[in-house]
Amino acid sequence: MEEPGPDSTVGVRTLWMYFRAGLAAAHRRRPVSFYMLLSVPVVLVLGARMFEYRQDPGGFRLALTLLLLFFLVISIQAVRDFFAITRKHLHERRAAYLETLGDREFIGELGQRVRKNEHRDDAR
Repeated sequence: MEEPGPDSTVGVRTLWMYFRAGLAAAHRRRPVSFYMLLSVPVVLVLGARMFEYRQDPGGFRLALTLLLLFFLVISIQAVRDFFAITRKHLHERRAAYLETLGDREFIGELGQRVRKNEHRDDAR
């Protein structure tokens, strides 16, 4: 009799595949403002060249406008992410409440247990 060999459809997962899957999962969890925040030091270093335009007011104005526009976009995105995270938190909090204390059966049973324990305490 022949022994069953390894299934040809199932491949061996390498360390690189696990690493890529972990990076993809981390990328899905992070908001866009996280990556924009990482780009701030790069923009600041590139913006330091703005001081070379002291003799050219048009170039200085352009560089300053681009920097301010970049920071405006980051600020707007951060506020949007803040509200999205807050909405998600409130939704999950409400779902947790409805799953426990919002459930009428649970509250009824909890009330019965409390009343039963009060009667035991009074009898002592």
